[in-house]
Amino acid sequence: MANKKQLERVIRLTERELAAIERRDISPLTMREKSALLAVTAGSTAQVARGKGAGRMGRAADRYWDQFEAKRQAELAAARQMLAQIEGEQAAARVTKKARGWSW
Repeated sequence: MANKKQLERVIRLTERELAAIERRDISPLTMREKSALLAVTAGSTAQVARGKGAGRMGRAADRYWDQFEAKRQAELAAARQMLAQIEGEQAAARVTKKARGWSW
C-alpha cells in the first residue's frame, strides 16, 4: 500500500514539474539542467549584444526545453505503468483471497 501512495505522490509531483516546464519555469529543473540552459541563454545574450541574431542559440534553448519535457513525460509514463502494475497485483491478490474463502 505504501508503494502505491509513494507512486501517486511521484506522479503528482512529476505532473506539476511538467506543467511548470511547459510554462518555461526553471524552478523544477535540476542544477545540471539549469546550468545548461543558462549557458545557452548567456551565449544568445552575447550574440544579441554584438548585434547578431540569437537564432541558433534560441533554437538550442528550445531543444533543451524539449529534452526536459520529454524526460519528465518518460518519468511520468514509467510511474503510471508501475502504479498500474501494483494495482493489478493488488486486484489479483483480492480475487485469490476471495476465491479461497474465509476460513476462521
